[in-house]
Amino acid sequence: MSDTRARGWFQVVLGALAVVLLLLFAWKSSELLILFFVAVLLAVYLSALTDWFQRRLRLPRPVGIASGVVLTVVAFWGVGFLLIPPLTAQVGELLAVLPQRLLIWEADLVRLAERYPVVRDLLGPVQEGGSYFGSIFGEIGSWFTDAVPYVFSGLWFLIHAFSVLAMAIFLTANPSLYRSDLLQLVPPRNRVLASDILGELAATLRAWLGGQLMAMAVLGVFTWVGLELLRVPYALAFGVFTGLAALVPFFGSLFSTLLPALYVLPFGGWLWALAVVLLGVV
Repeated sequence: MSDTRARGWFQVVLGALAVVLLLLFAWKSSELLILFFVAVLLAVYLSALTDWFQRRLRLPRPVGIASGVVLTVVAFWGVGFLLIPPLTAQVGELLAVLPQRLLIWEADLVRLAERYPVVRDLLGPVQEGGSYFGSIFGEIGSWFTDAVPYVFSGLWFLIHAFSVLAMAIFLTANPSLYRSDLLQLVPPRNRVLASDILGELAATLRAWLGGQLMAMAVLGVFTWVGLELLRVPYALAFGVFTGLAALVPFFGSLFSTLLPALYVLPFGGWLWALAVVLLGVV
């Protein structure tokens, strides 16, 4: 009985140690894992396009992959050709007026903090010469720097983008090869179950990616159109930001809803800001 209990404790300790080592490995190799995850997402997208070309047009898989890449590049070029010039102009104008808006928001926060102790305790103390928004943006910047490694900045972006594209193409070209190699790591008696799990994971990931892209597009377009109807300045910039922010669950949508509302609040009043918030909620 004591031997069985000791063996059980040993297995628990060994399992906990394995989990700690796995987490340590993931933390140390986070840059590589992020690149691989992006490559897998791109491979799922290209695989969906390639499968469609194979089913509908009876194209060979290499031709389907090339067609998917070309179609994606053309689509991005078309969207960029239509959106980048006005978007660049709006973002430039928004960045030019943003410091003035920040001063107004800072004054409003100071008044709220002086009037309500709860707000003052929530915002915390401000260092001499500092500001509430300066500390908030500093926290966001530090979090973003920690969350997204430096591999996506500067010249390294091009190198890693090429690496991700190459990995995605190889994964799309012959997915069964990598699937069978991965199954070799599983004991033979569990390979059928592991194969079913991999199939379910692939289907789920494909459905999630398609739904996420559709949600980003719908949110971005509807926000753009809604803000245009509400006559909010820089509606296109806010719409694109809303679509991109949809990648971050909950907080992305929350921030993309509050940002245009805060922008119109100083000169538009509470009703205008409330209408913008209701647009984001709906």
